[in-house]
Amino acid sequence: MDEKVTEIQKLAVWEVIFPTKYTIPPTASLLDAARVMADKKLNRLIVKPKYGPMLGIITSTDVVFAVLGCDAVSAQAVDAMQFMYSPCEESEDCSISSNPPVREHMTRTEISCVAPDMSLFDAATVLRAAHVTGAPVMSSDDTLVGVLSRNDIMRALLSIPASCDTDEKFACEVRRVAHEKVETVMTSDLRTVTPDMSLMDAANVMAAERLNRLLVTRTVDAKAPGALCGILSSTDVVFAMLGCDFSSDSPFGDEEELDSVLSAEGRGGNLYRKGIY
Repeated sequence: MDEKVTEIQKLAVWEVIFPTKYTIPPTASLLDAARVMADKKLNRLIVKPKYGPMLGIITSTDVVFAVLGCDAVSAQAVDAMQFMYSPCEESEDCSISSNPPVREHMTRTEISCVAPDMSLFDAATVLRAAHVTGAPVMSSDDTLVGVLSRNDIMRALLSIPASCDTDEKFACEVRRVAHEKVETVMTSDLRTVTPDMSLMDAANVMAAERLNRLLVTRTVDAKAPGALCGILSSTDVVFAMLGCDFSSDSPFGDEEELDSVLSAEGRGGNLYRKGIY
């Protein structure tokens, strides 16, 4: 296991990049970009004219927040701490190994969650306020009933007919989607892992099923997963495997310093912060 991880850490960027031919012109609509992402199962697209250099990247998160109108101002008005869930206690008694268990790297502190009867607009605003791209859906009695991701919301937006040829029709359809309940679009067929599953096995599940996060529960029964213990994100897995611990030996300094640099460059957000799912 140690040798395999070491080999991965030594790989150059060019050895692992995935060349893509999927781009979107800057004049395309946001829904056009969403349709391409959904069709090709992508979370981001390169923005470039047919004959010209790359102008930027648009993500499914950008599309969801922009179309629903979840701007920074509305997100700042939300107290994200009101939508936190405290996971059940998990034992810290686990041995250090070359293939550590999920519990060593999952988010085990308070987790952002949404309710099944929330509107998609309210849920999306909570996601933006908490700087996350997905959250567990918890009922009023703290039962785990599903998970809501940016892609679930984007699929709801794709129900907007392409025939909306006026601003008025489009705005009406956006309002319809924004008022839909979380329970109508959330993923209820849960894919969970347990705290004692190895990190590599969890990573294989993510890769095989194209998931960005896994809910960590006491059991893996999709119909009765048990109490929520934490969340493991693809970011957590990548940073753990590459040894990005934000220690004093890190070339980026501590996490607060890195966040400051990224924010100054206009690149702050959930793609660059450990523990964000």
